[in-house]
Amino acid sequence: MNTTPRRSKQKIINVLIADDHAVVREGIRKLLNGSDRIKIAGEAENGLQAIAMTGELRPDIILMDASMPEMNGIVATKKIRRKYSSVKIIMLSMYATPDYIIPSIKAGASGYLIKTSCSKEIMEAIYTVHDGGRYFKGQIAESLINEFILGLNSRKPAEKQPFDRLSHREKQVLDFVMKGHTFTEIADFLKISPKTVTTYRYRIMQKVNVPNIASLIKLALQHGLCDDLTPYKPAI
Repeated sequence: MNTTPRRSKQKIINVLIADDHAVVREGIRKLLNGSDRIKIAGEAENGLQAIAMTGELRPDIILMDASMPEMNGIVATKKIRRKYSSVKIIMLSMYATPDYIIPSIKAGASGYLIKTSCSKEIMEAIYTVHDGGRYFKGQIAESLINEFILGLNSRKPAEKQPFDRLSHREKQVLDFVMKGHTFTEIADFLKISPKTVTTYRYRIMQKVNVPNIASLIKLALQHGLCDDLTPYKPAI
């Protein structure tokens, strides 16, 4: 699934790389340095930095890691697209599953790449999205098609009911977990003990019927719960 409009005049494309792993950013930077059309505008380590640097640098394209601490890439994408609609975002992820792809598209991503993509694919995605197209090819397109065939459009609002059963405090804990905070950090933020955080985590997983934190995050992304996440602001 690749819609590529007529190539615009050759111009420098300013790209912001957002990924919490320095080695990944370095690898992408080296790949992109092979293009005379692409300039690295800057690098961000998390979603909050990506938002701040977007306002400062106004890049044309952001290569956004889907999973980052402080604020994940999907939440950051939605906030950036709302405030800076001209900035295009290509999501990067280790996962080629609808649970990550669909929330990314809903958040406003114009493309989606697996982190193992070669330099040719990354550059093609950047050129396509910069010229007004969308980039969802290979595994990503196949995953979307399979999800559609399985009845994506037939999902009902009732799917969110498990999360509706969470208490206010449980929702707070889930909110912090989704932002990538450790149990110790969550305990400090909420002024409770790490053991209590562990208890809330257990209750949350029981209520939504998942076996571990990875499955919890995956389910929350699938149901769009990341849409309402906002950065933590301590009480003054």
